[in-house]
Amino acid sequence: MKNPKIAVLVLCTNEKHFLKGVLDSLLVQTYKNIKIYVLDNNSTDGSDKLISNFKFRISNLRYIRFKKNLGYARANNMGLKQAFGAGAGLCLVLNCDTILAKNTIEELIQSYQDKVAKKIKVGLLQPSILIAKNKLKINTLGNAIHYLGFGYCQDLMRNYFPQKTDKKIISVSGAALLISKNYYKDVGSFDEGFFMTAEDQDLSWHGLLFGYQHFLSSKSIVFHHYKFGRHKLNKYREEKNRLMILLKNYSIKTLILFLPIFIATELAILLYSLFEGWFFLKLKTYWVILSNYKHILKNRKKIQSHRIIDDKILLREFVPTIDFFPINNFFTRYLANPVYWLYYRLVSFFI
Repeated sequence: MKNPKIAVLVLCTNEKHFLKGVLDSLLVQTYKNIKIYVLDNNSTDGSDKLISNFKFRISNLRYIRFKKNLGYARANNMGLKQAFGAGAGLCLVLNCDTILAKNTIEELIQSYQDKVAKKIKVGLLQPSILIAKNKLKINTLGNAIHYLGFGYCQDLMRNYFPQKTDKKIISVSGAALLISKNYYKDVGSFDEGFFMTAEDQDLSWHGLLFGYQHFLSSKSIVFHHYKFGRHKLNKYREEKNRLMILLKNYSIKTLILFLPIFIATELAILLYSLFEGWFFLKLKTYWVILSNYKHILKNRKKIQSHRIIDDKILLREFVPTIDFFPINNFFTRYLANPVYWLYYRLVSFFI
């Protein structure tokens, strides 16, 4: 299809100060066959009034306000269901704190169609995501996945140099990702057990297991008001969701082989959380995992029964060390990373 219908999902939660920027950038897109869905997680900051004003300027805008905060996963899943049900072939999932270059959507679609024409099993796509306050710095050109489930922006705050060609990536960023209806029907949507954080990594991992390839659309640009979350609740969600990702996506054999380094890592994180003041939140992650074992096992059964890619192949694309500058401290560089690297090399012979 030459000009497919695109749905753009903009999720906001008390982010009125960002909402105007992203909607203004959608208004001037060079690609016109789009419908905008603003998904509001029960904002109380006057976002609804701002949207009412925009409706006079954007005829193809639909405002969906939820009665409570559904989180990133469930709110976007409801948007995806409505958009694909209304005939969209592709959905662009956006954070509210993003601003698109004029040709962002056009370039994304061109990247997607070029790869489909080459008979590539195209999974998720993301644009080049740059820091909004410093457009010469990278937010992410594709995220890394560590073999113990840690996900991060691999190129964060490095200098940005425009690239002419797309590249294959292992995981997309939830700040801006393009998902096709075919991928949605085959692989699925976001895991609502996550609420928020790491849903993008999880959905990317599922696609890899199903034989899909994810890509960076290099010429497509999005500016993101990125802020690294240091709040204790963010750490709790990151840890809870990381454990869920590992339990769902790895084979039993891989889980057993990684068990010693996993236990060592958990003990180290418990000690770290004790000094950082979120020890009981870390303990809570184990309780939540146990309480939701039925949900995890149900998802695991679906994934493992449909997967066509072996962990050995997948682990070649995962990283053995953590190279993320906000946590690039002495412990990570000189203690954790050498151990992670050595264990990865040893275990790779047996997977």
